[in-house]
Amino acid sequence: MMMAVSGCGHQVTGLNQPGGGGIAPSGQTIVRFETAGPLDFSNYNYLIVFNTTGNNRPPLAQGTNSNYTDWTFGFQFSGGGTTVSNSPTLFQFYQNAQAGQTVQQITRPYLVGQQVVVNPTFQSALSLYGFEFRFDRCLFDRPPPVVGATPAPTVAPSPAPSTTPTPAPGGDGLRRCPPFVYTTTSTSWTFNLFTLDRSSNVSDALFVVGSGTTPSIDTTQTINTFNYVRPAGNPIPSVPSAQITGVEVFNTP
Repeated sequence: MMMAVSGCGHQVTGLNQPGGGGIAPSGQTIVRFETAGPLDFSNYNYLIVFNTTGNNRPPLAQGTNSNYTDWTFGFQFSGGGTTVSNSPTLFQFYQNAQAGQTVQQITRPYLVGQQVVVNPTFQSALSLYGFEFRFDRCLFDRPPPVVGATPAPTVAPSPAPSTTPTPAPGGDGLRRCPPFVYTTTSTSWTFNLFTLDRSSNVSDALFVVGSGTTPSIDTTQTINTFNYVRPAGNPIPSVPSAQITGVEVFNTP
C-alpha cells in the first residue's frame, strides 16, 4: 500500500492530570483504536504496529518502508461478530539478511500478570466505535532472535508460587513485569494502525506517505491526552468498519 496524499494529522500531547498522575497504570500504555463503524471481525482484523528503534520513522504498510524495517512489534486483534477478543496476538518483526523481514509470534508470560487487557467499550473523544487495550511495555523489551542460532531446549515451566501477588502500582492487584529499563528498545516509539481483510491485505491505515506528523510518543513521560485524527486527504475505505478515524494514547512511566 503506497499512497501519496496531502493533509496533516492533528496531534495533541502532554495534557496531564494535576500532580502528574497517569490514567494508565505505571509501566503501561493504553491505546484506543477508533473506527467509523462497528467492528466487523467476519471480514476484518485490526492491527497496531510499533517502531521501537528510535529512528522516528513510521511503520508503513510497504513501499518507502523498505522491507518492513521500521516494524518491530505489533498486536493483531480478532474476535467474533462485533466483539473483540481479549487475547490479541503479539508479533515481533526483525530482519534476516538471507530471508528479509521475518516475524515471530510472542507468547506472553501470564505468570507475571494479565499483561494485555482489552476493553470493548470506552468513552472516546473521536469515535463511537472501536476498542481500547492496555499493555505492559516491558513486553517489547526483548532483542530480536539471533538468526541461525540453535534453539534452546524446551523446559517445562515451574509451578507458579502460591504466595499472594504483590499489588501493582495501578491498584488492581496484578503482578507486573520487572522494572522496564529499556535495554533493547528506545524510549521514543512511533506507531501506525491498520485494518486487514481476511487475506491479511491492508484495507486502511491511519498514517500513509505524505500525511503529516508521524504519530509518536515518549514512553518516559506521563501522557493523559494524545489524539491523532485521520489526516485530511487520506483515501477512505467504502466500508465504515474498515475505516480508521483516529487513535488516543495514554502512557505512564
